[in-house]
Amino acid sequence: MGYYTVIEPKYYQQFRCVGGSCELNCCGNWGNIVWTDSEYEKLCSTEMSEELRSKVNSSFFKKEFKGIQIWNIRQQDGECPFLTDKKLCELQLTFGEGILSQTCRIYPRTALMNNAVLMRNCYLSCPETGKLLYDNKDAMEISARMVQVRGATLGVSATVESEQNFNANPSLKYRNILFDFFYGLCSDENYSIETALVLGGLAAKNLSEYELSGKHDSIPDIIKTLKKQINTPERIASVDSINPDNRIKIGVIGTLMLDMAREVKSLNILESLCENGSIDVQKYLLGEQTVKKLFEGHEFYFRNMVLNMLFELKAPIYLPQRTIYENWLLICTCYSMSLMMMNAQALVEPDINLILKAAALLDMSYGHNEKLSDQIINFLKDRNFDKSAYIALMLK
Repeated sequence: MGYYTVIEPKYYQQFRCVGGSCELNCCGNWGNIVWTDSEYEKLCSTEMSEELRSKVNSSFFKKEFKGIQIWNIRQQDGECPFLTDKKLCELQLTFGEGILSQTCRIYPRTALMNNAVLMRNCYLSCPETGKLLYDNKDAMEISARMVQVRGATLGVSATVESEQNFNANPSLKYRNILFDFFYGLCSDENYSIETALVLGGLAAKNLSEYELSGKHDSIPDIIKTLKKQINTPERIASVDSINPDNRIKIGVIGTLMLDMAREVKSLNILESLCENGSIDVQKYLLGEQTVKKLFEGHEFYFRNMVLNMLFELKAPIYLPQRTIYENWLLICTCYSMSLMMMNAQALVEPDINLILKAAALLDMSYGHNEKLSDQIINFLKDRNFDKSAYIALMLK
């Protein structure tokens, strides 16, 4: 038994699965539907028809996932074989929700445990999450409360930092302090969200210099200093005055997205922006203008999207083997890629729900794939696009 502080955005308690009416059913398009040994054994020990048992026997197979052996469900044409014609789960309909794996029960909810703080949110890869961020300006307003938990029952799957990760990156000790700093920066409506991300990049660069010199325990004091340095009219004005260079922004992000075409879901949406195999600036700007017009009165969605990314990408340390700055670079890049996908969809069909779905499709890739996220950072570093100046240029 223990006490934990639960931190979650306001929309978390409002989320409801819409089941078969979902535009992007989570029982399809996924490579990993994870079941543990005990979950699989519970299913197999349950009485069922011969037809269903035959399907269970032929659909499950064992594989290695993140260094452990798990049971996975063999997809059929990109969908779970237990998905019915009405887009509902046959196992749940037959036995109830309790028979499902934890992965199936909790998605898109996710959680991170760090130093007795449990942070919960929903993945943007679920379109219903995007709709909540679009409908409610205060969707990402944080609430915090103390809860008493028995054993390991945390309501959702929690990722607890391992001793191995702490040894690999001592900055993880200060993740909660770092998260509060960056979340506060991106929540501040005195800045545009793009300016906040650029300022965050400058702060992350400074913090990483201390990381690289082995001065991780200086992080709390450095953050106090950075708060004063960043929040000055001169610093904000210098970032706000950066002129957009669409050719650089579109060149970097467009090349990256086309380069990772095999990994990104429905990247064919990007074809609407392409001319002779690369992203066309004028088409991009037309898509951008269309999105801006469609989101009039809901401009807060873009700040909400970034704030949800900070939860989802465990800001500012999603990849323990990377520095704070490299992790922040990933967040900025994923945001810029999301905008490109949304702009592309706006050219295909200017519909709000489809544009939110396009953002969800992209999140299916970077939000659930640490290997791909690491590849994104390598792509930028290999081409010298990892400098602070490029963060400004890919966002402005």
